[in-house]
Amino acid sequence: MGKTFISAHKGSKEFPNSGLESKNGKLFCNHCNQEVDYSRKSVVEVHVKSSKHRNNKGIDERALNLQQKITELDENDKRWTSMIEAFTASGIPLQVFDERSTVRS
Repeated sequence: MGKTFISAHKGSKEFPNSGLESKNGKLFCNHCNQEVDYSRKSVVEVHVKSSKHRNNKGIDERALNLQQKITELDENDKRWTSMIEAFTASGIPLQVFDERSTVRS
């Protein structure tokens, strides 16, 4: 089995969705915040399969998902705020939209 040598750019392309990026001719792992030796493909494979890398990647993905949910909640909050402002500016009492006020005794 021969040794496979790769470039930093090729390393970032051969391992998609792994957080590897070519920066200034060096291979950098965004998840681990460290430079990765790209002299051999097997070294890059070992890094990508390491528990540290997989753990950091999971943390980053969970943080991204949380940020996306927060953004969605912010957008919903803005919609509700705009709607309430429009109703109050029109003189529509907000109690009209309260479920409890629509239930008849």
